[in-house]
Amino acid sequence: MRGLDAEGMEVSFVPCVDGVLFTDPHSGEILAANPTACQLLGHPEAALRRLGRAGIVAPEDRSRWAAALAEQDLTGSFRGELSFVRGDGTTYPAEVTSTLGTDAAGRPRAWLVLRDLSERSAAEAALHQSEQRFRRLLERSGEAFIAMDMHDVITDWNNQAEVMFGWTRAEVLGRRVADTVIPPPYRERHARGLAHYLATGEATLLGQRLEVEGRRRDGVEFPVELTVWALDSGGEVSFNALLRDVTERCRLEAELWELALMDDLTGLHNRRSFILLAEHAIKEAVRAQRPVIAVFADVDDLKTINDTYGHAEGDRVLQLVADALTHACRASDIVARLGGDEFAIVLAETHALDGLEGRIRGHLTDLTSACPYAVSVSLGVALCDANHQCHLDELLARADHAMYQQKATTRHAGADRADQSHPGQ
Repeated sequence: MRGLDAEGMEVSFVPCVDGVLFTDPHSGEILAANPTACQLLGHPEAALRRLGRAGIVAPEDRSRWAAALAEQDLTGSFRGELSFVRGDGTTYPAEVTSTLGTDAAGRPRAWLVLRDLSERSAAEAALHQSEQRFRRLLERSGEAFIAMDMHDVITDWNNQAEVMFGWTRAEVLGRRVADTVIPPPYRERHARGLAHYLATGEATLLGQRLEVEGRRRDGVEFPVELTVWALDSGGEVSFNALLRDVTERCRLEAELWELALMDDLTGLHNRRSFILLAEHAIKEAVRAQRPVIAVFADVDDLKTINDTYGHAEGDRVLQLVADALTHACRASDIVARLGGDEFAIVLAETHALDGLEGRIRGHLTDLTSACPYAVSVSLGVALCDANHQCHLDELLARADHAMYQQKATTRHAGADRADQSHPGQ
């Protein structure tokens, strides 16, 4: 493209998407402009000539413009970003490149190339706005947010992270994650996992919701639910994590699990818990070539006590029997109330009863000495030696049978004593 400058000399412009101005570097006069420059600035070429360089630069950037011109005088060129005023009064950002030279007559001239940065600025503004919205969401979130770089250094930390871990954002930025929120036993595994991911891109925990242990500033460890994702920006890897304190949830789950496996009245294992624990104990005993002993216990005449003294008193008897069984057994023994007036014990870490029956009756006598009625239990014992396959159902069935035999024997003995006390009847 060819045109004439203000002095009638021919000026050539190569077609391009950037605005180009041909100026006098000393007076600041605009001598010629290409169509793109006219479009960007919103003025026809004649108007740009009247305005000059000073008239198109935004007021807030005129001091920077003066500094740029001084740099141009020293180096022959400069590049920078300035804001320009359009014909409608709006401003727009542009990257400016100015180069000194001479025209055909040897007079000094400056070529200014203006690259419109409006789209980039709009994108940056949108990104900044998006980041601000993200930051507000993070600060309002009920989850802790932690960001770290590829060297395990913390780069971001929201308010909830401060509350959860006890460190302020200012205190942790620049510190290593491993040194702050990861308990010592897990730090080496964390380091190995990070190194493996950076070397191979392989990770098993990214994008998954996991339950791990966290560590507060005071050293207290607590369960957290963790989700981690990675970001790769030109080879620079970073990691973001959301963490939720699940201490209360774990406590409630433990309570619910305990309630599901515990007899409400006596506090012993219930039937479900007993079966789970007893079957596991039997497997361990078989593996270790140890015998297994089962004891079945039934409260004598509980119906009579219920009918005479009320069900509350009958419940008290069941609690006293449970206490007697617990005190008589070892910590490794499994003691349970199977239901009603039936109790069971499995001894899987001993080779003999070792006086268990006597201890049970002795403790029960002591605990019920103040009761206005007699409290007794019938006991049945069954053993599975180490040389035979042992099943819990079969072992309990034999112990139950032995218990009923003892109950029948006791009943007959009581009847015989009654007959002897009334001879001739």
